[in-house]
Amino acid sequence: MRWKVIGASGFAVEHRIGALRSAGQDPAAVVRTSARRAAEFASADATPVGTASRVPALENPVIRAVCRSSAIAKRVPEVTAAIAAGRPVPGHKPLAMPATVASRTAQAAGKALDGAEDQAA
Repeated sequence: MRWKVIGASGFAVEHRIGALRSAGQDPAAVVRTSARRAAEFASADATPVGTASRVPALENPVIRAVCRSSAIAKRVPEVTAAIAAGRPVPGHKPLAMPATVASRTAQAAGKALDGAEDQAA
């Protein structure tokens, strides 16, 4: 499966990307705040796309899932956009703070999944 990795922090670099590759998965795009740093990271890591934009990688049908390692303040819009694009987003940290924001985002995800099941039926 080809993944889009949002956030190329130390955790992503040292653990997440290596774990994906060791499981036979393929990080196909990396997103960082800086386009220059994203391109540098992608080049050094042999990842095909390095960008500061979260949208193009979501529109790419090759990207099948999203892995995020970004700051809490960025997670809700990232997760919401990925879910709206029909991509699963496994997570390892709190989605959002406070809990009410996380709850609203989880409800939106449930609605998006219900809509996807209706379209598939």
